[in-house]
Amino acid sequence: MNFKRHDLVWLDLEFEYSSELRDWVMQKLPCVVTRQTNLTNSYLNVAWCDGVNKQLSRHSELVPIEKIILHSAPLSLVKTVSLFAESVVFGKQIRKLELLNFKPCVYGSFSWQILTKKSYIHPDSDLDILLHITTHYQLEQIVSLLDDLAVACRRHIDGELIFPDGSAIAWREWFSDSEKVLYKGFSEVGFTHRNILLEQLA
Repeated sequence: MNFKRHDLVWLDLEFEYSSELRDWVMQKLPCVVTRQTNLTNSYLNVAWCDGVNKQLSRHSELVPIEKIILHSAPLSLVKTVSLFAESVVFGKQIRKLELLNFKPCVYGSFSWQILTKKSYIHPDSDLDILLHITTHYQLEQIVSLLDDLAVACRRHIDGELIFPDGSAIAWREWFSDSEKVLYKGFSEVGFTHRNILLEQLA
């Protein structure tokens, strides 16, 4: 399996997890692949969030990869449409992203609410999205598209731009004036020059 940050994984019920994770797994709910601080071939660091207060309810644990029974990409952003009052307008803005081959995905509070059918979203919740960047043209269009998306959903838009090598850059970080940008990889965090990332784009 080729895992990436933010991917969803479902775990085998038959294993001695921690009591917190076991309670979660027994509900047949997925975990999220997080950054691998102890990269191994046999274990994967996963996270889950069982309440609105992330400081109290966000957990993580190393689990055997052999106990993963299902693996998928993060939820498509279009799955969130029903959560917004202006659903038709919001859906049209998502379609604009799709027409540029962004394949937008969602993570964070909105994803957890859809996956668990429990309440995670509060009035100040950001809409966290992932956008895979493959061309310079996409990068040129992204600010206006995200501004329109924010107006349509009436939420602050946060999230990451994913470059072809897997480097994830907070989109607001990318559009800052800094010469270097902070990136997150599958198992590392650091700074890199913008040109290194731009050279990957068509």
